[in-house]
Amino acid sequence: MDHILIQDLEIYANHGVFAEEQKLGQKFLVTIDMELDVSQAARTDDLTKSVHYGEVAEHAVRFMKKHTYKLIETAAERLACDLLVSRPLLKSVSVTIKKPWAPVGLPLDTVAVSIKREWHRAVVAYGSNMGDRMAYIEQGIRDLCVPGVELLKRSDTIETKPVGDVEQGDFLNGCLLVKTVFSPLELLDICHEAEKKADRKREVHWGPRTLDLDIIAYDELVMETEELIIPHPEMHKRRFVLEPMAQICPGWLHPLLHQTVERLVRMLPAENLRPTEDFLEAVQLVEKLPKSGVRVVFQGEEGAYTQAAMLKYFGEDVESFHVAEWSEAVKAVVEDRADFCILPIENSSAGAVVQVSDLLVEYEVYIVAEEYLPVSHALLGLPGARLEDIRRVYSHPQALMQCAHYLESHKEWQQISMKNTAFSAKKVVNDQDFTQAAIASEISAKLNGLQILDRQINDNKNNVTRFVILAKRPIITRSAKKISICVELNHEVGALYRLLSYTSIFGLNMSKIESRPIPGKNFEYRFFIDFEGNISQPEVLSALRVIRQGANKIWFLGNY
Repeated sequence: MDHILIQDLEIYANHGVFAEEQKLGQKFLVTIDMELDVSQAARTDDLTKSVHYGEVAEHAVRFMKKHTYKLIETAAERLACDLLVSRPLLKSVSVTIKKPWAPVGLPLDTVAVSIKREWHRAVVAYGSNMGDRMAYIEQGIRDLCVPGVELLKRSDTIETKPVGDVEQGDFLNGCLLVKTVFSPLELLDICHEAEKKADRKREVHWGPRTLDLDIIAYDELVMETEELIIPHPEMHKRRFVLEPMAQICPGWLHPLLHQTVERLVRMLPAENLRPTEDFLEAVQLVEKLPKSGVRVVFQGEEGAYTQAAMLKYFGEDVESFHVAEWSEAVKAVVEDRADFCILPIENSSAGAVVQVSDLLVEYEVYIVAEEYLPVSHALLGLPGARLEDIRRVYSHPQALMQCAHYLESHKEWQQISMKNTAFSAKKVVNDQDFTQAAIASEISAKLNGLQILDRQINDNKNNVTRFVILAKRPIITRSAKKISICVELNHEVGALYRLLSYTSIFGLNMSKIESRPIPGKNFEYRFFIDFEGNISQPEVLSALRVIRQGANKIWFLGNY
C-alpha cells in the first residue's frame, strides 16, 4: 500500500493537563502518515483519485485549534478517526503529535504520542421478537451507524423460531456488513447503546427482546474477553446467522474452523435433523438395544472374560457361541451368523487392544453398546498342585502384563503367551502337568475343575476392561452419549490441531484419542477419537461434517 506523509506540521493549540496550557496554548508538531492506493492517481495525474495533502494539513490545523484535550493521546486518536471518516480513500492513518518542551520539570526536547487507526470490517447480526419488530430493527441500524461505522451491505430479513426454552414469539433476523474505525469493544458499546435506546432489557437468557445486536465477526480476529468473544461462539450452529451472513460475505473464512460461511451453511444439519451424510444413511434409531431373541458371538473359550461381559450385558439366557479369533467373531456378524459380537477394546491397566481397533476399520461393523467388567486374575493349577511346583505360566499377553509385579516375584516361572485366558486354563487341564499354571478368571477354574492357587494377582486391584458390542448396522439408541470415529489426515502441519479444535468449537467433550500406523505408509497414522454426543444433536452433525471436510478418510464407528 502507498503512503502520503505530512511531517512535523507546526500547530499552535490549547491542549494539556494544566490550566495554563489550555489557556495560553503552545506549539505542537503533528505528523500524519496516510495509507492508501495512489496508483490510479499516479497513472491519470488526477488529484481526485488521491488525497489533497494541503487540505489534510488545513483540516489538521482546524481540528487541533477547535478542540481542547487534556491528553495528546486523545487529540491523536480523535484526529486520526476524523481523517479516516472524512476521507473514504484512506485505508489507515498514523498520527504522531510531538509536544516540545513539555512541562515535566526535567531537561528534554520533545514528548510524543503515536497512534495508528484503520478501517475494519465487521459482521453484526440483528434480531427482534417484541413489539413492532421491523421498526426496532430499522431504528437500531440507524443508531449503529454513527460516524466511524459505515453500512456496506445488509442481508434480507428472515423470520425464525426462537432458540432456548423460554416461551416467546418468532424473531426477525438478519446480518449487516459494516466498515468501522472502532475496536471490537468500542463497537460493542455502540451496539449496547443502540439496544438501550430500544429499551432492551437483559433479564432472561435467550429471552424475548426488542432489539439484539451481536458482533459475529471482526476482520480475521480471534479474541475472548468477559464482554465479547469473536468469532461469535454459536455462529456456526445457527442457520438464522449463517444464511443471512452468506448473502453479504459468503467468502468470509472462519479463523478457527477454516471454512467459508458459504460452506458452513452447507454443513448445517437438515431442518428435520435426520443424518444425511452417506456414512450415516443406514442409521437405525431405537429406544433401546434388543437383548432377547438375539444371537451373540464371543471370542475365546468358555469361561473367558469376554463371556462374562456378554452375560453381564445380555443376561444369563442369551443365545451365544464362541470362536477362536477376534476376526472370526467380527466375520460372524458381517455374514449374519450372529446379531452381535462382543470384543475387549481397552483395559484400565494395559491400555487399548489395538488389534480390535484395526478390525473396526477393516470390517464394516459398528459399535452399538459398551460394557465395563472388573477383572480379577487368579493363578489356576491342577487339583493338588502347589505354588512351588509351578514352572510355566500361560495366559493372554494383556493378562501377563497386568500381573507383572506378581510374576516378577516368581522369576523362576516361564511366561508363555496364549490366545486368551480361558484357552490357557484349557491347556493346563488338557496337559495334566502339575508344573503348569494359567492366569485366568475364577469362573474358568470352576468350569474347568482347576484349583485356585492364588487370588487377585493383578497389579491394579481396580483393573477394568471395556468391551464393545458390534453390529452389522449402526443401531443408535436415543440416549446414546458417546461417538467413536476414525480419521486419516493429510500429513501436514496443523492438520491434527484443526481436527481436534472442531470438537471444542462445537462444544463437544473429546474423551479419548489414540493413533495407529496406516498400513503401507511409513510414519503416517490414523486416529481413533471418542467424544460425547448423539447424532440427533445439530452440533454433532455439524462437527462430523466439518471433520469430514478436513480428513482424507473418516470412519463412523458408532454412537452408543
